Amino acid sequence: MIAAGLDDVVDFSAIGAGGIVVLQIDPQVPTSMNRIEQVKILNPDVSIVVALDNADIKLVRKLIHEGVEDVVSL
Repeated sequence: MIAAGLDDVVDFSAIGAGGIVVLQIDPQVPTSMNRIEQVKILNPDVSIVVALDNADIKLVRKLIHEGVEDVVSL
């Protein structure tokens, strides 16, 4: 587990092949949104689940389009 604040830079190089990553994001914090792309670049085989507050349908569709497997509400 890597615990980090929404605007902290995270080193995702420790993620192994396969597996699942749960990312807490906030659309108002660009650093947190960039984490999705960082994980996909480093390991495209990892499944990403996004956790966020107040998910609206437009944002959920955008996240799914970007390759997120699932979105959960906090």
